Amino acid sequence: MNKLKGIARENNITLTILLITLFSEIIRKYSLNDEFVLNITQFNKEQIHPDINKIIGDFTNLTFLEVKNCTSDSLLEKSKMLQKQLLEDTKHNSYSAVEFGRELRNKYSNNRYSLMPIVFTSGLGLSEGRKDTWLGELVYNISQTPQVWLDHQVMEMDGKLKIIWDSIDEIFTAQLLDRMFESYGNLLDTIINNTNTFSTKINYKENKDTENNVCIREDLSVYQNNEPDEDIHKSNKKTEDKLNTELLYSISEIWKEILKIEEIKKKITSLN
Repeated sequence: MNKLKGIARENNITLTILLITLFSEIIRKYSLNDEFVLNITQFNKEQIHPDINKIIGDFTNLTFLEVKNCTSDSLLEKSKMLQKQLLEDTKHNSYSAVEFGRELRNKYSNNRYSLMPIVFTSGLGLSEGRKDTWLGELVYNISQTPQVWLDHQVMEMDGKLKIIWDSIDEIFTAQLLDRMFESYGNLLDTIINNTNTFSTKINYKENKDTENNVCIREDLSVYQNNEPDEDIHKSNKKTEDKLNTELLYSISEIWKEILKIEEIKKKITSLN
C-alpha cells in the first residue's frame, strides 16, 4: 500500500487515478473495445447548507469517464491524461450522470446508448486514520446495483489495500473473471516491484485475450468467445428466461409462506 502511495505521490497523481489507469488496461485487454466509458463513483457532499454535515445519507455522485485508446503512451502518461480529464469532468458535476443518461435514453428512445455498466468505486481517503475494528473483520462483501455489470471497489483497511469486484454471473463467467482479476493483480505486482514499469508503454491491444472477451460498450452488445452478432439476442434471451424463472420461483415461495400452503398448482409461464 505504501509503495503504491509513493508511486502516486512521486508522479503527482492520486492513488485512485493510478488504480483507475491499471483497471482500464485490464478492461481493454479483455474487451472487444479499445475505447470505453467507466462509471466513476464519487462521494461528495456539497456545502449547500450550514448544517449539511449533520445529515446522514448517500451523497454519491456519478461521473462518466471516457477512456481513450492511447497506445503510444506509457501508463504514467495515461494516468496524467485520465486525471486531467476527470478533474475537468467534475467541474460539471451539477449536471448529474443520471440526468445525462436520461437525456441519452430520450434521444435514442431506448437504453442501448445510456448504459455505462463498468463501475469504479474508490473509498480511499474516506476513513484514513480511523479504526473500524469494533465492526469486526470483513469476510464477505456484495453490492447489487441495477444496470451494473462489474463494480470495482477499493478501500484501505488497517493500512492494506482492499480490492473487491462485484459482477453479474450471466455476463462474466467465473473463469473469465478469475483471469481478469489475476491479470489485474499481476499488473499491480509489476508496478510495485519495478516502479520503472509505470513509465513504460504497455499495449494490451497487441496482447488481447481473444479466447475469452466481453464487449463492453454502451449499446449492450454482450458476447463471449467472439460469438457473432446474430447469437447475441439468443444469449440475452437465455439470460432473461433464467432471470424470469428465478423471479417466478421467488414469488411463489413468498406466496406459499403467506398462504401457508406447500404447493402453488397454477403454473405461471410468462411475466408478460
